[in-house]
Amino acid sequence: MMLSPRVYLPGARLRSPSAPIGQSQRSRVIDLNMEPVDSQETAPETAPENAPETAPENSPGNAPEIAPETAPETAQENACRKTVLPNEKRREIFDAVLARAKNGDLKGHETTEVSVQFSVPIRTVQRIWQQGKSCLDQGIPVDVSSGRSRCGRKKIEVDVSKLRDIPISRRRTIKDVAKQLGVSKTKLHQMKQEGAIKRVSNPMKP
Repeated sequence: MMLSPRVYLPGARLRSPSAPIGQSQRSRVIDLNMEPVDSQETAPETAPENAPETAPENSPGNAPEIAPETAPETAQENACRKTVLPNEKRREIFDAVLARAKNGDLKGHETTEVSVQFSVPIRTVQRIWQQGKSCLDQGIPVDVSSGRSRCGRKKIEVDVSKLRDIPISRRRTIKDVAKQLGVSKTKLHQMKQEGAIKRVSNPMKP
């Protein structure tokens, strides 16, 4: 049985008060039979500080970009929009459905035929028919207009014939005329621009 030689390093031997006797001596013993170990081999491999971080393959950031198919969706949205037709064509559609109706009633295929004839959605034909049919039921003239011309502020109607009854002394200026007619000066100026009224001056002086 061979004993491995041991070497004791000289130096100060300090011992902690809580450590047992002889522990400081054993810490200085080096076994010469052990192969030297390089500190670089045992050190854990560390990534360089400036190395870029790579995301995993299955991460959301590496997912392939898929271009959204917006063209079919846009075409579908345009097809679902409400069709706005001129009032003349709406009247023609109503007359075509009314000509196919029997005693004011439809069997079901009339709106489809008119839809194909005028190349409009069947829902538009049904809506025009219901609008005109309600006028017939109430005994009033048929009105199937889209109603877009009835929006906004209503035009103020001014009876211009009242100007003749106003004395000349009370309608010398726009302010006086606006006061007599009960309208604003802006409205009176617009009427003058449209030609509804005009300024008259007398070259004769008293």
